[in-house]
Amino acid sequence: MEESERLSRALPDIPHRVLNARQDEAEAAIIAEAGRCGAVTISTNMAGRGTDIRLGEGVAALGGLYVIGTNRHESRRIDNQLRGRSGRQGDPGCSRFFLSLEDPLLVKYGDLDPRWRNDPETVQRLVEGQHLDQRLFLHGYDVPLEGQRNRIHTDRQEVLEGRIPCESELERLVTLRAIDDLWADYLARVADFRAGIPWLAYAVTAPYGTRFGQRDPHEEYLQKIHEWFPELEAALPAEIARRMAEAKAGGAPDPGERGAVWTYLTTDQPFGSWTERMVRGFRRKSESHRFWG
Repeated sequence: MEESERLSRALPDIPHRVLNARQDEAEAAIIAEAGRCGAVTISTNMAGRGTDIRLGEGVAALGGLYVIGTNRHESRRIDNQLRGRSGRQGDPGCSRFFLSLEDPLLVKYGDLDPRWRNDPETVQRLVEGQHLDQRLFLHGYDVPLEGQRNRIHTDRQEVLEGRIPCESELERLVTLRAIDDLWADYLARVADFRAGIPWLAYAVTAPYGTRFGQRDPHEEYLQKIHEWFPELEAALPAEIARRMAEAKAGGAPDPGERGAVWTYLTTDQPFGSWTERMVRGFRRKSESHRFWG
C-alpha cells in the first residue's frame, strides 16, 4: 500500500486512480474504469483480483492494456497473475517489469546464492525452494498432531451420537467435559514443548571440547507426543470416574460450562489456520536459524 501511494506522489502531473486497501469500497468502480482510453491506475498486486478489466472504445486498436510492474515478488505466481491482467479473454495487451538492483527481493534474498544476486528470476526460484522446505518442515510437525486430534474428535463424536453408551445425561456431559479438558491440557503441553524445540538442536560444548546433548528436534518432538498421547488416553477413564463421583456428590461445576480458553484450545484448528501456522513457523525458523545450523 505504501508503495502505491509513493508512486502516486511521484506522478503529480499525470491524472490517475490509486487502488489499494484504502479504496476497497470503490474497488469495483476503479476496476471498471481502468480499461478506458488514457486511464492510469496505480494498484497493489492484490487489488482487483478476480475481475477482468474491460477495454474501452478504441483501446484494443492502440494495443490494449499495458501492465507495468515496479518490483518482483517472492513468488513467480504473483508476478504471473499481474502479467495476466492484460490480454484477457482474447484482448490485446502486454506487460513489462522495471526492476532496480535495490529491489527488496534482491536485497533480502540476494545472499542465498551470490552468483545469482542480480538475476531476479533465479532468486525467485531459490526463495520458492526455501519456502517449500519450510512448508515441508512444518508439515512434519503438524501431521502427527492432526492424526491425534482426529482420534480424540472421533471418540468425542461417538459419545455425542451415543455409539459409546452412557448411563445418564450427566455421565455423557461429564465424559465430554473430561475429553475436552484433557485434550486442551495436552495441546498446551505440546505447545510449550514445541516452543522450546530450537534449543534441542543447540550443540552444548563441555570443557575440553566434548560435545553432548545434541538431538534431532523433529525426532524428539515425535517421541514426546507419541509418549504423551497414550498417557492422555489412559488417563481418561479414571478422570471421568473421578468427575462423576464429584458430580453425584454435588461438588463439581456445571459439566456444560465452557470458557473462552477452552473454546480456543479445543477448536478444530488448535494452532490457527494453515496460513497463520505457516507464517508463525517461518518466523520461528528464521529467528532460530543459528540453532539449526
